Amino acid sequence: MKAKFTLLAILAVAFFSTQAQTIPNASFETWTSPLNPDGWATFSSAFGFNLGLCSKDTMDYVVGTKSVKVYSDSIQGQPAYGVVAGVVATGTATTGGQGPQFTGIPFAFRPDTLFFAYKYVSPGVDTARLYLSMTKNEIGVFTGNATTVGLYLDTMSQWALVYVPITSFYLNGTITPDTLLLEFASSNKKKTKGSTLHLDGVFFSASLGTGINDLTNNIQVLVFPNPTTDQLNITADLNLEGHQVVITDMNGKLVRIRPLTNGVNSIELSDVASGTYIYRIADKNGFFIKQDRFTVAK
Repeated sequence: MKAKFTLLAILAVAFFSTQAQTIPNASFETWTSPLNPDGWATFSSAFGFNLGLCSKDTMDYVVGTKSVKVYSDSIQGQPAYGVVAGVVATGTATTGGQGPQFTGIPFAFRPDTLFFAYKYVSPGVDTARLYLSMTKNEIGVFTGNATTVGLYLDTMSQWALVYVPITSFYLNGTITPDTLLLEFASSNKKKTKGSTLHLDGVFFSASLGTGINDLTNNIQVLVFPNPTTDQLNITADLNLEGHQVVITDMNGKLVRIRPLTNGVNSIELSDVASGTYIYRIADKNGFFIKQDRFTVAK
């Protein structure tokens, strides 16, 4: 199964779940080894030495202080392989007769939407790709017993928050997977040297609402001033410590992701153009608990 996703506007669905199932190190903050972020595997971690296809980026990110960067390049001393795509995948990796094999992670959850932030550049006509695999006892849980859904990611010069609806892929309404494998690669079939994929903030969610104002959950959030010119202040009747605010424009383009604390939180928007925007507050597990519109007028 394959589909092509570019920037997807997040206008029609509200997200929240108390049955949280997060992905370890989803914002790529922790790197015990320089070969791979903790909880994720790369070709370098499979072979045990640096192949030069993956690195952490402490200068370009949207969540925390780091993102992961994978890129397509030739491997030094191995010209026969040509250009190789960089890969980062959940779990661990081993080597075998068919090359590195990614194992995935335990995952006893049935989400309907995958979120992640990415940006992608290529000097050619390359595309990045995402492989999403869910299995139960090593049997695929998607339609036709498929183990994998393949998605292509087009060029995106600025960070974009995208969502991938996956409900329609499930075989039926009863099977819950036991294993998840997410595999992001910097190239698809047309491997171009220099193709680079940045990735950050990966998480799943489940849907409750059908409109932008459906998600209330009896949480009182004050967002002011509205309209604003260069700063948005956010406070709530609950402790927002450990929560995050995600701001997008009406086309889904990512504008800000910022951690929140208890009290008044000030979000600087001096570089944001006039227009209508959407803020979403995510809880400690990454699931949205409040959302609404606000206006920037300059």
